[in-house]
Amino acid sequence: MLSFLTSLDGASLVAMFWYLIFFEGPRFLIANFTAGFLRKDSAKATGWPCKISSVSIVLPCHNGASGIVKTVTSLREQTFRNLQIVVVDDGSTDNSASIARQMKEQGRIDVLVSTTLRGGKSAALNLGLRFCTGDVIVSADVDTTFDRDAIEAIVAAFDDPSTGAVGGNIGVRNAGASVLANMQAIEYAVGISLGRRVSVMLGILPVVSGAFAAFRREALDSVGGWDAGPGEDTDLTMKLRRAGWRLAFAAEAWALTDAPSTMQALIQQRLRWESDLARLNLRKFRMLLSPWAPHVSLRDTTNTLDVLIFSIVLPFAFVLYVVWLLAAYGAFAVVILMMTGFAYSLIGTFSFLVAITLSERASTARLLPYALGYGFYCTCVLHPIRVWAFVQELAFDRSYHSTFVPTKVLSQMWRF
Repeated sequence: MLSFLTSLDGASLVAMFWYLIFFEGPRFLIANFTAGFLRKDSAKATGWPCKISSVSIVLPCHNGASGIVKTVTSLREQTFRNLQIVVVDDGSTDNSASIARQMKEQGRIDVLVSTTLRGGKSAALNLGLRFCTGDVIVSADVDTTFDRDAIEAIVAAFDDPSTGAVGGNIGVRNAGASVLANMQAIEYAVGISLGRRVSVMLGILPVVSGAFAAFRREALDSVGGWDAGPGEDTDLTMKLRRAGWRLAFAAEAWALTDAPSTMQALIQQRLRWESDLARLNLRKFRMLLSPWAPHVSLRDTTNTLDVLIFSIVLPFAFVLYVVWLLAAYGAFAVVILMMTGFAYSLIGTFSFLVAITLSERASTARLLPYALGYGFYCTCVLHPIRVWAFVQELAFDRSYHSTFVPTKVLSQMWRF
């Protein structure tokens, strides 16, 4: 392969590897060049001065019996002590409500709200918000556990009065459960731990993840809380950005969650995520793509274009690239794809090394041998899922048939 590559002139290389050069190359260079400036912003995860005096944590729970005890326990062990924990049982059909009542009696939960009908995550969060007394509201999933200083780290960013929301750093707890779980652990390290540091530095943070996010109470109230429907975290992020609030990422505020360990579970999760992303950017907030729309800022448009290019255009371009290679080079296209895969292996490994260096979490280094397959995972697993989710959303309104949100809520959603 090396001798073949050295025999090509510049024009031939560009013609043969245009996808890598014009699509993946710029993203790789921007991300890793920007990451070079991030070390100076790294802070220790203890002893931050913080002006926030109280924090309320809202835990929406639907059939979360298997994880709620661990989640609450990790929150009660936080170095930030003035915590109010509000659990909203959203029509669970397992024994979540009884477990939560027991913890309430033990004093481990401050407020428990239990509903007999399921209203969906947004409704549960808005309901829990009514009982919150803290200056900062943290939303989290009941399958998430937290480092002991996670809350202290995430609220420190609110020392800037313009900050409306802060995303926490999320890792994969069940890395090692399968090769697929290992790939997602690398994906989280590169896409969240590294990627969101870069996004914040560039002013284009795409989402404050609902698995672990903190909000200034004033900011939440100013945009009316969470809108009904799927993709509530991305939706709220876009509303806060439009309202002029600063979005931040607390790289040292760590939480862990379980990733899908089977291909079927991964596909179901990502089809939902990507469909929601397409609906919000191409439908609900499509006005952000027009420079003539009222109250649209350059930051809004840049962020939307960033999401569309890297989540939709790139996957489609890769599919077209493969089809073009087969048509233009026939059987030799396999060789070109092998070289492309090798380049992806190098890119993925280097990006993961940068992520490890910045995060300073030595435990993730054990996944380094799997990083060689990360490029294959992105192009052969994630790209096709994204393409299919996009097609399903535009052709069949997939997000309006999500099982993640009750049918009665979906039926009331406006079809943008």
